[in-house]
Amino acid sequence: MTVIVSPLKLVDVLQYSVDFVRTVVHSRPLNLAPDNWITYDTDFKIPAATFTEWQKAIGNRDAYDNRNTLHCFVNTNAFFTCAARLGIDFKTIMHLASEVQYHDVNFQFEANRNYGYKARIRDIKPFPGRGRGILEIEVQIFDDNKLKLAHVDRFFFRGVPGALYDKMVAQKKPDDKYAGMSRRASELARNHESKTLFHVGRKLGVQYGMLSGDLNPLHTLDLVSKLFRHPGSFIQGLCTTNLILSLLKDSRGVDVAHIEVIFANPLFCGRNYYLVIDGGRFEVIDENDQLKVFGTFEDCTHLRRLMGRNDRRSGLS
Repeated sequence: MTVIVSPLKLVDVLQYSVDFVRTVVHSRPLNLAPDNWITYDTDFKIPAATFTEWQKAIGNRDAYDNRNTLHCFVNTNAFFTCAARLGIDFKTIMHLASEVQYHDVNFQFEANRNYGYKARIRDIKPFPGRGRGILEIEVQIFDDNKLKLAHVDRFFFRGVPGALYDKMVAQKKPDDKYAGMSRRASELARNHESKTLFHVGRKLGVQYGMLSGDLNPLHTLDLVSKLFRHPGSFIQGLCTTNLILSLLKDSRGVDVAHIEVIFANPLFCGRNYYLVIDGGRFEVIDENDQLKVFGTFEDCTHLRRLMGRNDRRSGLS
């Protein structure tokens, strides 16, 4: 069956809310056994109308060229499935990082075209601090059975039983790459090549949620976010990744071959931020230079242009 990636309807929102509440209220036994490391496999298609709505949500930038990770709707389904099998619930999980690798630098999504989607749990690693772990979910996108891009999301979670945590630590050292990142200071605020102001719309969390299926109330309802001591709702991790991809293209003309986005602190809706770039590094900072997001990217703009010229020459010959 092919999944049609279309904006959600009210009935979908209500069903998500029911599923989400059930996930939070009813905790399940944590089961990280390898036989639960399932593969999620499906085809999907993106209607032209979804492209239009996506452009409105991300900012309707002229430079937008559909290289963004438009498979996010399928990602949400896969994530729920994987988390349910493992017994991880939404009370303990947090999105740490998102990494995208284009295996075909000329790849971009097209409307009404079938794509293959495969997701798998790539690894479960110990995080510093007893009972804590990192869940890695890898997604691969295929066009005509050819791998076009790979996407790895990393999530922090709690609740690993002590004996199991000790066994994990005995097998591999705790991954401290993301430890303390919310307190990390900006390195590029005063030393960068470029600085671009952008605004996160007040309704962006809702708009993106309706397109991606990620309607976590922390991203869509100010009241719920405030209950968790946030000043308001904040956008989803993959929304942040897509926004950065668009900003890199729009402000610098960058075509990304690889990018890693690390979420240090939330991007709250209705606020201004800056994208600062120095070489292959970037940060998103607020008006007080507080670090929100950081990472690295590889630019393949020159390679795409060169390949385009070669394709035109081949066509002429």
